Amino acid sequence: MASINDLYCGKHVILNLQEYAGSALADWETVESNGEKLGREKHLLWSRGKESATLLAVRTVCEAYGPDANPQAGAPVEFRDTLERCGERSRLKAYRGNRFNVPFENSEAVYYHHYKGHFKDTHQSLPATKQKNQLIRSVGYDLEDKIIIGGVRAMGIINTHITQPVMKMLDKHDIHVMDTSSYYTQLHDSVQKWMIDPQDLMNDSALMFQDFPPVGDDVHKSLYGVVDEDIEFNTKHALSIILHNMYVCIKRQLEDHLPGGKYHSSSAETRQETSTCPKDNVAAERVFAGLDYLKRKSPNMSTLAMQGVLLWTQNKTAEYIDTCSPDKRKALINDAMRNRRQIVKLYQGKVKNIKQQRNQEVEKRKKDRETKERELVAQTVSNTDNVLKVCGFICKTAGDVDRLVHEKDTEASVKEALLSQIKYYKCVNRGVVKGSLFYITSGGKPLTCEELISKLKEILSKLHVNPANSNEESTATCSTSQVNSKEVSRAELKAKLLAKLKSKSTNKTGVKRKNPFPDSEFVISKRLRHTCMAPCGTRLEVYKGTVVRESTAADIEELMEEEYRCYLEKGYTFYTILYDPPYQDEFFTYPLKHEWDNGLLEFM
Repeated sequence: MASINDLYCGKHVILNLQEYAGSALADWETVESNGEKLGREKHLLWSRGKESATLLAVRTVCEAYGPDANPQAGAPVEFRDTLERCGERSRLKAYRGNRFNVPFENSEAVYYHHYKGHFKDTHQSLPATKQKNQLIRSVGYDLEDKIIIGGVRAMGIINTHITQPVMKMLDKHDIHVMDTSSYYTQLHDSVQKWMIDPQDLMNDSALMFQDFPPVGDDVHKSLYGVVDEDIEFNTKHALSIILHNMYVCIKRQLEDHLPGGKYHSSSAETRQETSTCPKDNVAAERVFAGLDYLKRKSPNMSTLAMQGVLLWTQNKTAEYIDTCSPDKRKALINDAMRNRRQIVKLYQGKVKNIKQQRNQEVEKRKKDRETKERELVAQTVSNTDNVLKVCGFICKTAGDVDRLVHEKDTEASVKEALLSQIKYYKCVNRGVVKGSLFYITSGGKPLTCEELISKLKEILSKLHVNPANSNEESTATCSTSQVNSKEVSRAELKAKLLAKLKSKSTNKTGVKRKNPFPDSEFVISKRLRHTCMAPCGTRLEVYKGTVVRESTAADIEELMEEEYRCYLEKGYTFYTILYDPPYQDEFFTYPLKHEWDNGLLEFM
């Protein structure tokens, strides 16, 4: 059987970095503004919802002055005229047709034109009526906000030093898809370094890929021109926050290419199998884009006709036919005309079979749904009759439960009554109460009467909620919340972003390392690199150390952290580790197989 190598599209990494950057920007803006409005929201009736004010500003500038500007409210012609007078050209790119890296590129372009004063000059050249429209005013208000400008500049710096070099690497055809692992590792290491201290990015000394240095053009130089102290301050903190979230994205989506991943050190056989594999799936997406266009342009076109048009376009059949001799061209056309009827007949038979199978599935699902509904109704009626027969009434409050228990003479009758009540509510529950609350056993043993009473009261509390009390609790919660300082808020935000990695590493449904954990004889005395949360709890760090021995009972009792006790109960073997300075005087114990499976451990 042929092996299947499941590789991730490199440009979708950039696409997801855009999403992670936007999310981090929105959180950072909330911290810096103390939850207040930014840009246009201070002056216009506008609500951006959860969208980042920075990315909204960049998109609005492009809508006003870019290639795909609004033809009525925008001013693309006036903007081009202003640039021509300055001997410049527009650096803005259209969002339509550009999915990958365009928010980063346009952020850099917006900052360049803002730094050069092109938007201000264009605004002054507009007639008074156009200056007052909401789109042009929104651009002006957004670009006056120093928090937004700091975010735009940070996105531009990230484009110059991080995403643009990655895009160039992906577009270079002579780089094997397996060679991207070294670039992805360098991307991971650089982002991990710069998210702690972005000073190299701030002073333009950063270099991620030796093969793809930043382009030192005027746009690049404008990012490092003289700026206001507030903008410099905002840029630095925006960079740190954005890179924290981008680091989470890189750790999650490039796991196979990072150290310990299955493609980090690929074999010659794997390289041969993937020799023709592209580094992205943009070509395949172009086919689907063509299909989407045909379905909108010609909605009545058959699937066979759309397939023919796409194959004709993608395979460049017309160019091939033009290169053929007249006799061969005539023979090809005659063959196509002669085989047309047979191809159409095969297609029609295939469509008929698909429709028939679809109808059968629909009928089957309909019958299954009706059967399930009948069974549910019958079970509800049966449980209702049973609860009324055993108890005489249906409990609706905790007081009813106490009255029910008081009326019964024996423990068996109390248990029977409680079970009938729980089964009744299980039937009438419509997703309000979690299914786990209806479990009547624990560890294979029936619950006691006290446990059943507690469970039934909890079910009733979930089903019968007093709205007034809920509002009072919500108001009390809001009134007692306190606003932390910005520094504390930034640290909490960074910890929150990195916590995504920690939660994923303990998620049983997450992607696990497929290489088996080595034998105990191999592990003892081995040097290792262990990735775990730093003592400050705000970042992940790599610690080097030596495995001393399998942990004894005394080691586990003295050294084990409480969060790892569940792995002891699951039978994991713990190992005692002595880390390098500054922890050379302390021993630690960890379930190394668990750390290995989650990609947090590497033997040197």
